[in-house]
Amino acid sequence: MVRVAVVALSGAVLLEEDLPGDCSVGELKAKLQPRCGVVANEQQLARGSDILDDGSFLGDLAEEALCLTFVRSLTRMVLSGGRDRKLSLWDLNRSEADCDFEGHAQAVRCLEVDWQSQRALSGSVDASLRLWDLARGGHLQLCGHDDSVECLSVCWDTNFALSASLDRSLRMWNVLSGEVTTELLDLPSHALCLEMDWVEHQALCACADGSLLLWGIPGVQRAEKQHLARRLVANWPDMQAIMGCVDGRVMIWDLRLLQVLKTLAEEHPQIICMSAVPNLSELAIGAADGRLYLWSCRGGATAPSKIMDAHSSPVRVLDVDWSGRSALTSGEDGVLKFWNLTMGQCLRAPWQ
Repeated sequence: MVRVAVVALSGAVLLEEDLPGDCSVGELKAKLQPRCGVVANEQQLARGSDILDDGSFLGDLAEEALCLTFVRSLTRMVLSGGRDRKLSLWDLNRSEADCDFEGHAQAVRCLEVDWQSQRALSGSVDASLRLWDLARGGHLQLCGHDDSVECLSVCWDTNFALSASLDRSLRMWNVLSGEVTTELLDLPSHALCLEMDWVEHQALCACADGSLLLWGIPGVQRAEKQHLARRLVANWPDMQAIMGCVDGRVMIWDLRLLQVLKTLAEEHPQIICMSAVPNLSELAIGAADGRLYLWSCRGGATAPSKIMDAHSSPVRVLDVDWSGRSALTSGEDGVLKFWNLTMGQCLRAPWQ
């Protein structure tokens, strides 16, 4: 028998009793659930600074007495899509995929998710979009493009989405009915990335010929062939945008004039993916050299504020929780990593 004490961060003793050595940490969490009102998958038990696995046995951790710290960890989920044609729903706390969603005939190229409504919209090389019900597992296929769907933007409140395809078109969708409501055809070349202002109904699109297009009032504005963009992030209230280019340059644009305000970086490793805080004061970049870069966009910064060795291959996917200062990255090495941006450290990298 092992004398086990479980103490909350407040100092309150949640459990203190003798338990058999073959009792697992998972079974201990089940005993704690009615006492603390926290479901087992949101519980973490720590011995010192080490978080214990559910499969660990109390007898292997201590011979006579064991004092554990109880921490509540809210369930954090991640939805991924890739070359395997599937969407996978991951539990970050358990580092496991809970379920897969199948339906696309070819690789998934873009993905948006709304956790509140438990819905997701994906675009694929198979030229379709699919609206997924993450709670029940069903999906609705949206057909209309003639080639791969490369990027999309969704307004979950109004149930409209804008998609861009290699067929050189933009299409507006009613995602509930699956119908196309508006078509913008014959772009100068296919769109590489887009941003949508769902309040003022403006769209910003960077094309493969280097042009930047802005649809809105009074009409279409166009910045002629200048820069081959990889990613765009717009701050619509201030009518500014950050463009990350294939050649490594990072530029801040004035969308009213459709002109470059300043260049943040002249010689940066090739940019693959990018995220910025809503007011564009800080920027995260995933690059072809496998590194993750943090930039301050205010003042006269001439170098990244932090550089992290992220992957052994180009960083293909980057998603940042700026309020929580955390990020997820994935590379061609097939590894998904979870980062603390304040410390510049990888917290977990078990998903392959």
